[in-house]
Amino acid sequence: MTTTPVELFFNIIIFSFLIIGLVKPSILEKVFKRKMTRGKTILYSFLAFFALTMVTMDWSSTETTNNNQVNNGYGLVSGQDLVIEEPKEPEYLLQVESFNCYEEYGYFHITGEVTNISNRSLSNIEAVGGMYTDEGEFVKSDSALIDYNPVLSNQTSPFSIISTMNPAISKCNVNFKTLMGGTIATKSADDSE
Repeated sequence: MTTTPVELFFNIIIFSFLIIGLVKPSILEKVFKRKMTRGKTILYSFLAFFALTMVTMDWSSTETTNNNQVNNGYGLVSGQDLVIEEPKEPEYLLQVESFNCYEEYGYFHITGEVTNISNRSLSNIEAVGGMYTDEGEFVKSDSALIDYNPVLSNQTSPFSIISTMNPAISKCNVNFKTLMGGTIATKSADDSE
């Protein structure tokens, strides 16, 4: 909402009366030729400000029947104001160098190496292995911290996830996340058989 010069002028006058009434009510008594207490000055100033606001308000901006309006989750936005941004490519922090899946002694193993490609050290990185059938149906997942904690910038750390075996498992993938947080943008690796 934009303030016009007339509104600004009246607001300045009202606030001036308010300040004068608080500091020196006797000046207002001379202007209005009647007894003005601080309480009356404050009351009259707020009433005048409210009346001015109601008179000068742009009531057309509250109309919500425009067919070009979209709810963006924060309120209605007109079609002219709506800006749709293309999704940005994530800033990759990790790169999977290699990983392998295999069964050994009744356990399913996902092992490999991951490199910190960011410009800072990363702490408490967890490798999350997803295990799937030949048809790509999800069977289970398991996770483990990578070997180096923290992993320094440009440092490569091994990782190893060990899970109980399920005969349906034949494929796996690996993602990374912080121990108590969200997924970390990682350059993708191909599914391993």
